[in-house]
Amino acid sequence: MKKFKNENGNKGESKSKKLKITVAVIACALTAFFGTYGISRLQLATLNGISVYGDIEANEWNESIPFDADEYFFLTAEEGAELKVLMLTDTHFNNGGWYARYFWAGEFENQSVYADIKKLVKTSEPDFIYLTGDIETDTLNDVIFEDFCDFMAKFDIPWTMTMGNHDGEQRADKAKIAEILSAAENCVFDVGYTNLNGLGNTVIPVKDGAGAVLYAFVLMDAGDWQLKKDPNKQFSTYEAGYTERQLEWYEWVIEGLKSREGRTVGTMLLTHIPFHAVTYAAKLVYAGIVLKMPGKTVSADDKYIYGTDPFDTESEFGYENEEYKAFRSAYKTRGDKGYGILTLESYFEYAENDAFFKLLKKLGSTDNVVTGHNHCDGYSVLFDGIVYTSVVKTGDIYTAKSWDNGNRGGTLFKFVNTGSGLEIVSERLFA
Repeated sequence: MKKFKNENGNKGESKSKKLKITVAVIACALTAFFGTYGISRLQLATLNGISVYGDIEANEWNESIPFDADEYFFLTAEEGAELKVLMLTDTHFNNGGWYARYFWAGEFENQSVYADIKKLVKTSEPDFIYLTGDIETDTLNDVIFEDFCDFMAKFDIPWTMTMGNHDGEQRADKAKIAEILSAAENCVFDVGYTNLNGLGNTVIPVKDGAGAVLYAFVLMDAGDWQLKKDPNKQFSTYEAGYTERQLEWYEWVIEGLKSREGRTVGTMLLTHIPFHAVTYAAKLVYAGIVLKMPGKTVSADDKYIYGTDPFDTESEFGYENEEYKAFRSAYKTRGDKGYGILTLESYFEYAENDAFFKLLKKLGSTDNVVTGHNHCDGYSVLFDGIVYTSVVKTGDIYTAKSWDNGNRGGTLFKFVNTGSGLEIVSERLFA
């Protein structure tokens, strides 16, 4: 008797076999993937438990030290020439590569920000790059800084930064971060005096071709708060703000420049966290110019130069005494539209009782204040004789927040030596 093959049966067995193989391959791949990720998390947890300390040699300031502008790194603005400074802020890089979060999604976020910075540098062709701080927001902050410094070195452009509230809050202290910055190619980070507040309090003079100081950047560490509290960490704080010693140093710088040049030299304060005057400027001018609320602005000169984005303003500190404690709660206003508490009367009261701002106004040197921290699209506002600029955020780590508008970029400042002074303009750049 002739036997017939059951082709349908054989096909069914073949399909079943292929399905089993496919399932096995997928299972192996998933096991390998999740196993690898699990190993990386265990290794990361081990590294997170290791504290990394820097060793910074003590260099204490006192008012008897003579101020010498020639001891500092400086920029040159030749007559008729344009000096371009690209300012970036809040890149908030994650742990990268093997230690990246969310199944390595953090590395893709990092590369996206790096690509944006490349685009901004190519577009602006700056002579100098300054970052207001918050380079990273993850546990291996020393590794992230090393990677970032390697990236910045490729531009062959001098750069520096002030530290933000996140930069020294993880396993590496500010001393270690300062060591990394000081050793980095093209980075001109100045550790500064070690008995002020944090690190990086310094001056960058802008000189003409003959060596006279036309203008100066004053960089100040605005403090931080420690996510990883460690009593052995150096130069870190648990509250934002300037110290009394910093105020004395600031006055020493301004008076030193004045003594050298025989006039009050204009200065731009560069720092990460805004102080309350920034919020007063943003909110009061917005209320007076945009909302047409009478009596909200100081003079007809007050204006938004660009941006009108005051809802993304967060001032973190002031020097209010016990009687003025209300300033702290009333003006931490990111995302808050509470115009009712912002009045000219309270501004002048603040200006009279805030130790740092009172000194700033008294000395009459600082005509520009530049900050980061706000995670906004950037704005520049003239208020009571001072231009307050919030740099366009460069990173996108907080895009889920309602006050983060999703744009990324930086702010480009142009300084033109007119022969009779220094003309300063800025503009927002978006990646």
